[in-house]
Amino acid sequence: MHRAKAHKQLSNPVKWIAMIVYDLQCGDGHRFEGWFGSADDFQAQRERGLLACPACGVKAVVRGALGRADQYRCRTPGATEA
Repeated sequence: MHRAKAHKQLSNPVKWIAMIVYDLQCGDGHRFEGWFGSADDFQAQRERGLLACPACGVKAVVRGALGRADQYRCRTPGATEA
C-alpha cells in the first residue's frame, strides 16, 4: 500500500503558474509588493476593494512610481515534483 501511494505522488507533475509582482504604494506612502496572476487581476482586485496596505490598512493602493512588474513562475500549492 505504501508503494502505491508513493508512486501516485511521484506521477503527479508539478504545475506552474505565471505571476506578476508589482511594486505598490498606499495613499499614506507605504511601499510593498503584490503578486497577481495578471494586470487585469490587479485592476479587478483594486476596483473591488480587496487590496490594502499591510502596514496601515489603507485601501487606496496604486502601482508604485517605478511601476515595476516582474514575472515569476510559481509552483501551485500541493503539487509535487515529477
